[in-house]
Amino acid sequence: MSSSARHSVGRLTRAGTDLLARLLAGETVTEAAKSAGLSRSAAYRLWRKDDFQAALTAARSELLESTIDRLRTKARDAVDVLAEVSGDAEPPKTAMSRVSASRETLAMMFRGVELHEIELRLKKLEALAEEGQK
Repeated sequence: MSSSARHSVGRLTRAGTDLLARLLAGETVTEAAKSAGLSRSAAYRLWRKDDFQAALTAARSELLESTIDRLRTKARDAVDVLAEVSGDAEPPKTAMSRVSASRETLAMMFRGVELHEIELRLKKLEALAEEGQK
């Protein structure tokens, strides 16, 4: 976990940390509240707090970065598959599923990188706009 994510999460209560983890796992606020031992209204009160939103944003950003990193490591394998299959005079029928998976891996990796770069640029613009308002 990055230092900014740890710092943001460090300011949360145990219930807030549990709620955050459940949301990152894909649960709805209602499901996450139940799993974390909170009432739905308590979860929504917590969810609306700036500290919680900062921790959630930092954790989501870190999760996106780690996912992109995993896709980057798989991209080399995907390129190897495409090179191997394209060199076959008559690729086996099973090659099509490997080609499809490889193409999808590369597409997701490129899209993830693109989204992450947009996120970073947007954060910089927001910081500049905030500085200009002071």
